[in-house]
Amino acid sequence: MPEIKNALGLVSESSEDWDATLVIELNPIAAPKAVESFKNHADHGRYDGIAFHRIIDGFMVQGGDIECATQPLGSAECSAGTGGYSAIWYGQGLETDITTWSMPDEFDCTESPEGSGQWMGTCHVPGALSMANSGPNTGGSQFYLVDKDSTPSHLNGKHTVFGMATDDSTYLGSSVGGIELIDMLSESPTDDGDKPLTPPYIHSIDIDGDIARMHLIMP
Repeated sequence: MPEIKNALGLVSESSEDWDATLVIELNPIAAPKAVESFKNHADHGRYDGIAFHRIIDGFMVQGGDIECATQPLGSAECSAGTGGYSAIWYGQGLETDITTWSMPDEFDCTESPEGSGQWMGTCHVPGALSMANSGPNTGGSQFYLVDKDSTPSHLNGKHTVFGMATDDSTYLGSSVGGIELIDMLSESPTDDGDKPLTPPYIHSIDIDGDIARMHLIMP
């Protein structure tokens, strides 16, 4: 999407164009469909120039609304946070209309024993990458990153966790833990509706096997 990059002043692929890189290890064993769709969107540049449109410090940072790519955040033409679709048709939505595609939930997190509050598997913990949705089996392109010190176990069994931030991330050329970088994103000032006043953006996402390098423009 070169027109989006140009609008943001992102005219090259040099590391000087972004402030940070969040490295995420994707988990195709736990969530093969979510990983497949995320990789496809990233490889086709659909996340390039997309803002993190919802931020709650101490909880999570949400982005990935690819249908808001060409509109200003919060504009009347595009209410960020309501759009997006699966990159692959999994039998949900009209096969001939990609904008209707969604994906089934993939849960690899169980409470053991039930009622104990002890969770096993791929669960919501700090640094987790999880699929946003509007109800069961409605995952599309939006995702969120779980913030430092946040353990939203109430989301287990409701949202697909499909990756985890690693300690190989960088900020302004220096090494930083992935969870620490997410925490930095979460500290972006917001209005009363959790919309960032100056949103951080995704410059681009590079995929190498099951490693995603999310290049970020920080506020």
